Amino acid sequence: MLLQRDILFFFNSVRTPVLDKFFSIITNFGDVYLAVPLMLFIIWCIDRKKGVSIALALLGAVSANTLAKAAFSVPRPWVVHPELNSLGKIRATGPSFPSGHSATASSMFISIFLNFKRKGARFFCILICLLVLVSRMYMTVHWPMDVAAGLVIGFLSAVIAANWARGMLETRNFNVLMVFGALFCIAGFVSAWMVENGIIDALRFEEFPAHLGMAGAAAMGISIEETFFPFSAKGPRWKRLVRYLLGLAGVVFFMAVTKKFIPATPLYRALRYSVTGIWATALWPYLGIKMNLFRRAID
Repeated sequence: MLLQRDILFFFNSVRTPVLDKFFSIITNFGDVYLAVPLMLFIIWCIDRKKGVSIALALLGAVSANTLAKAAFSVPRPWVVHPELNSLGKIRATGPSFPSGHSATASSMFISIFLNFKRKGARFFCILICLLVLVSRMYMTVHWPMDVAAGLVIGFLSAVIAANWARGMLETRNFNVLMVFGALFCIAGFVSAWMVENGIIDALRFEEFPAHLGMAGAAAMGISIEETFFPFSAKGPRWKRLVRYLLGLAGVVFFMAVTKKFIPATPLYRALRYSVTGIWATALWPYLGIKMNLFRRAID
């Protein structure tokens, strides 16, 4: 712990207004609110199969990270050392270990690295990933061990997802994915009910119900879409743009707009996230095919 403390105090000592601004921007590349739109752009507009691999990596990393946070419940650095000048305290809620931004960025950009061969894209992925990891320590919102654990979770999720997605897409058997998705959804809603009734700690399990609900619903959505109406991400640029904007508008509606008139309870939050997951992976592709914005894939 002394080494970790010294590392964070070192980052505190080299703070400048320019670096503060730079890392405050860079750290957003590890936020699910940026990762999800990027993932959906790849699935809907670039390459569905590669997008599925990236989606499974991201969903796996978010789920594993959420489980670990609830299990270990490590306090944030500024709680242990109040003298640390931490940036981004308002958004850095819940337990510290592992780093969610590190896991998200690692799973997303390592998965893109594995799925796309262009050297420029690969260099960008590695650079952004490393900068996000550094940003979490520079802003002193995470311990170095949090960042290292997030990197391991993201790396393993990307590698496992790449192989798993390849096997499922080749055999066209998505039953296991459907089962995992259903179990995650059930776990999400049961844990939401337990939080509401004070059976489990609300702070430790703050993100648990919603994240598991979204991951489970998205997994089931991928299974349904790939089994019954696989689509092609190809098409005229205007169609790709329209399908992306309309699909993303649906995501924003379920994630943000419905928040205004649905009770802010763990159960309803898990419901919103679950509906968003099924919309992005199954409902919108199905509607898009009916609207002639997507076409059925022949693969």
